[in-house]
Amino acid sequence: MTPPGEAFRIYSASAGSGKTYTLTREYLKLLLSGQGGQPFREILAITFTNKAVGELKNRILDSLEAFAGVRDEAGRPVLFRDLQDELGTDRETLARRSGRVLQEILHNYAFFDVSTIDRFNHRILRTFARDLQLPANFEVVLDTDALLEQAVENLILQAGEVPALTRVLIDYALEKSADDRSWDIARDLADTGKLLFNENHREYLDTFRGKGMADFVRLRESLAAMRDECEADLLRTTSEILRVIENNELERLDFSRGYFPDFIRKVNAGDFDQNFDAAWKREFAEKPLYSKKTPEDTKALLDGLHPEFARQFETIRLRIYQRAFLSNAYQNSAPFTVLGLLQLELQRIQEADSLLPVARFNSIIAEELAGQPAPYIYERLGEKYRHYFIDEFQDTSELQWKNLVPLIGNALEGEDQQGRHGSLVLVGDVKQAIYRWRGGKAEQFLGLIQGPGNPFSIDPTRAPLEKNFRSSQTIVDFNNDFFSVLSSRLSNEAYSRLFLDGNRQLAHSRQPGWVEIQFQDPDAADSETAYLDRTVEILERLRGEGYRLGDICVLTRRRKDGVALSDRLLAEGIPVISSETLLLANHPTVRFLVDLLRLLQDPSDPNHAYGVLSFLAPAGAGTHAWIRNHLGDTGELLVQEWSFDPGVMRLKPAYDILEEAIRNFRLGGAADAYLFALLEHALDASRNGDVSPGTFLEYWDSKKDKLSIAAPENPDALRLMTIHSAKGLEFPVVIFPFADSQIYGGKNPKLWLPVDPESFCGFSYLQISSRKEVEHYGAAAAACYREEREKLELDAFNVLYVAHTRAIHALFVLTGKAPDGETREPARYTDLYASYLRATGKWEDATCTYTFGSPAPAPGHREFPVRSPLPLGYSSRDAGRLRVVTRSGRLWDSAQEAAAAYGNTLHLALSLIRTAADLPGVIPRLVGEGLLPAEEKESLARLLEQVVHHPELAPYFEEGAEIYNERDIILRNKVILRPDRLVIQEGRAVIIDYKTARPAPGHRDQLRGYASAIEEMGLKIDRALLVYITDNGIQTETL
Repeated sequence: MTPPGEAFRIYSASAGSGKTYTLTREYLKLLLSGQGGQPFREILAITFTNKAVGELKNRILDSLEAFAGVRDEAGRPVLFRDLQDELGTDRETLARRSGRVLQEILHNYAFFDVSTIDRFNHRILRTFARDLQLPANFEVVLDTDALLEQAVENLILQAGEVPALTRVLIDYALEKSADDRSWDIARDLADTGKLLFNENHREYLDTFRGKGMADFVRLRESLAAMRDECEADLLRTTSEILRVIENNELERLDFSRGYFPDFIRKVNAGDFDQNFDAAWKREFAEKPLYSKKTPEDTKALLDGLHPEFARQFETIRLRIYQRAFLSNAYQNSAPFTVLGLLQLELQRIQEADSLLPVARFNSIIAEELAGQPAPYIYERLGEKYRHYFIDEFQDTSELQWKNLVPLIGNALEGEDQQGRHGSLVLVGDVKQAIYRWRGGKAEQFLGLIQGPGNPFSIDPTRAPLEKNFRSSQTIVDFNNDFFSVLSSRLSNEAYSRLFLDGNRQLAHSRQPGWVEIQFQDPDAADSETAYLDRTVEILERLRGEGYRLGDICVLTRRRKDGVALSDRLLAEGIPVISSETLLLANHPTVRFLVDLLRLLQDPSDPNHAYGVLSFLAPAGAGTHAWIRNHLGDTGELLVQEWSFDPGVMRLKPAYDILEEAIRNFRLGGAADAYLFALLEHALDASRNGDVSPGTFLEYWDSKKDKLSIAAPENPDALRLMTIHSAKGLEFPVVIFPFADSQIYGGKNPKLWLPVDPESFCGFSYLQISSRKEVEHYGAAAAACYREEREKLELDAFNVLYVAHTRAIHALFVLTGKAPDGETREPARYTDLYASYLRATGKWEDATCTYTFGSPAPAPGHREFPVRSPLPLGYSSRDAGRLRVVTRSGRLWDSAQEAAAAYGNTLHLALSLIRTAADLPGVIPRLVGEGLLPAEEKESLARLLEQVVHHPELAPYFEEGAEIYNERDIILRNKVILRPDRLVIQEGRAVIIDYKTARPAPGHRDQLRGYASAIEEMGLKIDRALLVYITDNGIQTETL
């Protein structure tokens, strides 16, 4: 039985504190407690990435294997000794249990449930697809951008057909244009559509349920009317003030510096975008309106007018902010007007293709749980699992936790048939919560740690993991001091207490360490160049001290800074592993293969030919001349030099083309992760059947900016990554350049503001842009604004904490130009670094570099595993290799062969030719598929040449027309017609029917039937041709 104190445990695991070790220990404690059976079947461990799943599984299995091999006291691992003490068992028993449990897991691996939250939810949805009214064969969609793009395109195509929608879209485009913004509304609609997949907005979007386009149009009209009323009121008030000034013969300079009349005239002229930050505005009611030099009689006059002016000024202030709010809400409301229609389009696309975005998993389960008196979808699972582990809890979204609570509560608060309680272990660190933008809610974990957020009747045992096993003592002490000192800069008391109390780690290591903070030279002209120069200088210094590039990681907060660094480091000859270098689209061989597919798709485009030739060109001084000489005959060159025939290849699926190109151009001699990945994506694009080069290129163009390979371990390459990517990782040395991010920054940040439904057409929330003026919109807006700023502060501190805690031996921080004095409200990371140094008495005005500790010796070189190259294999469809020719039976037995096979083969060959460019590939394909004996290929090739280049027929084999070869036409009476070739250009059709027999009257009747059917389709017949093909030549007849 689980002891009551251990049923619910929360571990606060600061950076480097042995989180995975703790999870492994707790998991193994359940496995090896000696209760018999297969205890792993009752355990569900949830984490957030596949990498973390693999790491935890491996740690558990490796530990069991090591435990099973313990033969004496001296050979006991540390974890073995810890478990032996906690379980109170002897060495032999624990080793024996470990061997037995390991064997049970390996024989029942499917029940070894360590899973990501998304995979667990996916399993629930698959199991209960019917109950949840989901397609049984739904396909999971990870990237919703393509879905949104298609939905927005479908919606915009309805403009002109749906009058109300047309009016809304046109008005929105005109409004954007009038505000000097791009009139293109597609991006705005897609950005608003993303809210449908973001849990952070679910609570507010739920209030829009039942509201259609007409409701939003009415809201916008109301907002515009209230805004216009505010403007009219402002004009009335300012006009009255100006009349008083004029009637009393007051001059501009009778007022202190003319501030007041200047301001009133601006507003009266329609300049309503005013702020009230200036001192004279803040003190308007208290300070005199005049200067000391103003005549006494004028002073007396202004003193008499001051109370009324003060009242009017306050009215103006309130009206300006009220108008600003209404204008803000009005501008943000336009995309929401069509949000319901956009959601309908998304549903249509998903239902048509049986798609289910992974972002919808949590909301589907939540909606089902909310609609049931008991969480029946968990009943079976609840009986199965009794013990739960949740890793990285700070990244758990509110909806994910809400969905898990009923499942966990059943086990935690109830008993099984043996009277045993279940258990729950949560592990995480609020200081490393950096995924708020995708639903992670740090406050949820903070509530559990600090008390009020427990949803269960059982109180948790809270245990901080106090020792840092990663970093040197210098780095641990620096981070403890840095974040504790700066904790007072967090406005929210709970957040401040978190960083004050949560940074008291003890260092396990006593090795020396190094921290260096460099401020930018005040005289540096270009800050980006300065960051790049200093990064290169530090790298050279580290290499001189014996560090390998593989020991060093450079972290950036923004991707664009990483791109600039990558370009500079590569230019310096420093090998880099980064998200940019790992992109498939940036690999030269992949670019060549994609250019090759583009060339097959569009042989007339010289850019594609240039891309192919640039890759194939021999190195040396004559490269450009070689490319220029072959630009006109690229296809012929590929055939002669590499046996790669574009005419044949363009008829094949994209996957086959890529495989043959890799072989023919000798690109796959050894393992190449980029080529493996490209073939894998070509296969993925073909999951519903073979795809043409054109279809694969569409797939590629939509995804190429995100397709990459996993980062390899390389001792001779520097790691360059974003801070978010580095979370959970560690490196001997970390360099953090561009450490000058804005604390309150964000790309077009938004707020949801609560409003009175009676005043705003039944709406209880409106979305507005977050800007400083919002705190003056009213008490509710000010509270929302402050809360959002507090969250931004926490997120900025958390990102900084993650960056600071990746290093083992040395941390280098490259920040901006130091502020001149102490900043009251730090706005950038640079302000925080300066504030810390001032608070600790280390600041010196003339100093740009501050150091802590002593340089750590370079670590012993890690041995990276040497793996044998894995040859790049090919599928069973290797052209020219072994092939089962199932259709060659058509050529057997041939009493009929002479008469029928000739005509059939000829018709099949012509059906494969859309344009003259397809001609070279037809004969090899027929021979390769066993449909044409090799001895007949020359005679058939001549006939095909005569047809395609016949003076009367050649125009109908040119590019630019719609071509339909042997397509069925179904008549109203269900009769099916199939003309050999239909060419459509500019609404006019040409029908071509091939014959290998002698002319007969029935041929013309057949052609007339085709023509009649095509005219019924609304096309005008330009020509109808019978083409007789014999050994004597080609004859044509026009109907």
